[in-house]
Amino acid sequence: HLCDYRAVYGSIADMERDFGVEIKDLHRPFLDELTGICPHCGGTLRRIDDVLDCWFESGSMPFAQVHYPFENREWLESNFPADFIVEYIAQTRGWFYTLIVLSTALFDKPAFLNSICHGVVLDETGQKLSKRYRNYPPAEKVFENYGSDTLRWLLMNNAILKGGNFQIDREGTVIPLAQKGALSPLWNSFYFLVLYANIDGYRPVSRCDSTNEMDIYILSKLSETIAIITTAMDDYDIPAACTIIEDFMEILTNWYIRRNRRRFWKSESDSDKKDAYDTLYTALVNVCRMAAPLLPFTTEYMYKNLTGERSVHLADWPDPGELLLDEDILGRMDVVRRVCSLGHSVRHQNRIRVRQPLLEVVLAGKESHLAEKYIDIIKDELNVKNVNFTDDVGEMGRQEIKVDAKSLGPRLGKKMKNVLNAVKSGEAEIQDDGSLLAAGEVIQPDEFEFRIIAGEEHACMSDGGLFACLDLHINRELKLEGLARDVIRFVQNARREADLVPDDRINLGVKAEGDIKEAVEKHAELIKSEVLATELLFGDISGDVYSETIEIQGQSIDILVGKRL
Repeated sequence: HLCDYRAVYGSIADMERDFGVEIKDLHRPFLDELTGICPHCGGTLRRIDDVLDCWFESGSMPFAQVHYPFENREWLESNFPADFIVEYIAQTRGWFYTLIVLSTALFDKPAFLNSICHGVVLDETGQKLSKRYRNYPPAEKVFENYGSDTLRWLLMNNAILKGGNFQIDREGTVIPLAQKGALSPLWNSFYFLVLYANIDGYRPVSRCDSTNEMDIYILSKLSETIAIITTAMDDYDIPAACTIIEDFMEILTNWYIRRNRRRFWKSESDSDKKDAYDTLYTALVNVCRMAAPLLPFTTEYMYKNLTGERSVHLADWPDPGELLLDEDILGRMDVVRRVCSLGHSVRHQNRIRVRQPLLEVVLAGKESHLAEKYIDIIKDELNVKNVNFTDDVGEMGRQEIKVDAKSLGPRLGKKMKNVLNAVKSGEAEIQDDGSLLAAGEVIQPDEFEFRIIAGEEHACMSDGGLFACLDLHINRELKLEGLARDVIRFVQNARREADLVPDDRINLGVKAEGDIKEAVEKHAELIKSEVLATELLFGDISGDVYSETIEIQGQSIDILVGKRL
């Protein structure tokens, strides 16, 4: 008869004492051969047939690896729990689970403080990537064509780092798309700075004392970005950190650099130009430092070239307190950017190119008045002649609100009827934060649609509590200026085709008739200024000439470009 006695051994020494043999292996089949005498009934002690889940061995890793509690007790107590752990989602029932169970049972606390639980990479059919099926793009070709940072960014900036799955086809068509958000803008900004600084023979330095408000804005936005990304990285929220970097690079490239190009291009190396160089340099150096954990190779190359220092990975994490932060300019310019985004969206929706001037944009909403200080920027960015403000959104047109009854119904229940009645009767109001207040209920921006049905030849768009309405009527004068700006664009293209460097002066010849000729005649000084033309002739020009014939709105024009010697 067998008794219910069970022996659970906590050390090899205890086993050797009870079984009288040297223990060299803790696995089957060696343990199957061990026998001993039961201290209760005198029967034979044998290994229990069942095998404990091997994940309990892995779950014992934090203390078993240092032979705790027999050795290294002080070390474990000062280094446990671990700061960070990462594994894929199935380990919630494996390693993560046993770590927590054993740590709770033994120490009454978790085995780790932070974790990333990632999902699985699948092919286009939903099958796991497998060496057996070779259902994935060859890694060596990915690295050769796009670099490892591109693939790293693709995976870091993805729901897979939050437990979701990620699908990729055998050709890896999504991989190059990962370059667009951060890698390409970062590299293009770096190239832009190096190109023009080398042309001018100027060595930029890090500083934050410029009085130019565009410089103050981008440095303030940089300070804000560093503070936000520091929180995201401290929280191990890697996708959020990637998004934060992409958002800043969008502002740096498509707002700061684009709107300040003339400061870099102008021939005189005055203090304003040096401020622009130093500000862009300061921004890029700090972006390299905060993006280094996510883009290690790209940032290493850029940082070493920019600073001459040994490695970005030996540099300190950027401190937002060391940078300029002007919250007034930051808030105002953020509103200006939102206003301009709305204006560009209206143009895009109505298929009106940005080069075509328009008469007016009208702004409304409580925040809109923050943009009054920067009317000239809005005029230039949206290519409009006038910027006006109104306190009455109703002046822009008829307001139309549609609530999402399907999603709101379960949340509001019987209150839904009152909300619908308030919307229908015009008693609902858009709040400053973009929400809708109807019958005392707050409706979130994703729970309703709002638009303004503007009058003839007008169009409006909104962003939260901010509204922009463009006058779309194009009169004769505006049309001619638009044609002149089209000519500028094609002359700039011709300069590039002629292999001219950015600061080369040119002689410009134009052969055109009708509206285009009239547009060039009327706006000759604007064209000359924009394309760095010393001379503009209607006909042939002398010297080594690059020429091409293009069409603008169905009208032919010959463009002749020659370098001014």
